[in-house]
Amino acid sequence: MKSTIEQLTQTGLIVKPTGEWGPYKNGFLIAQPFFPNESGYEDCCGYLFIDQNTQIKIHDDVVYVFPKENDWWFDRWAYVPGPGPDDVEWCIGDFETALGWVYQSFWGTPTILDGWVLPTHRHPEWEVTKVPEVVWAARFVGQDLWQQLEAEEQNAYSNLLNSKGPIWPRILESSFISIENQKRPDVRLELRRDLAVAYIREIAGLENGT
Repeated sequence: MKSTIEQLTQTGLIVKPTGEWGPYKNGFLIAQPFFPNESGYEDCCGYLFIDQNTQIKIHDDVVYVFPKENDWWFDRWAYVPGPGPDDVEWCIGDFETALGWVYQSFWGTPTILDGWVLPTHRHPEWEVTKVPEVVWAARFVGQDLWQQLEAEEQNAYSNLLNSKGPIWPRILESSFISIENQKRPDVRLELRRDLAVAYIREIAGLENGT
């Protein structure tokens, strides 16, 4: 365990034990440190102290890995109340694999598929081999249908906030990630987080790349 953590710190990340209390007890907090430049904090929207000597930017990622129910979990939650498009709490299995996902989350790169910039490095819940299948099967939808799908997504999200019990399977079934295309700035791929379906839609005002 020690050598794996040292490998993360050698990349410049902060790795701090979470202590024996709280939702992430006996785990680790991982983040990128923030160092003021010569002009101080002028280029920073705000910062948080991790401890007396360490600070991070408010909008930077903070990842937790922690043990629960005999497994190790990966948690990245940036949105309030969330979950946002890249927020996730997921059972990874063993400790080394969890830290591998931490490395990918901070230093990995997207997968490029026919111009689509797919953030596979930030989604441990995805089966990577399934991503191309759903992308190739994506179908074009008009604005009216997409607005209907968006409304259904927002309604499902509101219901989740008022529900009890595990929510992640339902989050993945009811939320989409909007993905840009390097070749076509006028379209977006809307990929459902459970990889069950994907849609392609035109961006209003950018039809035909104009």
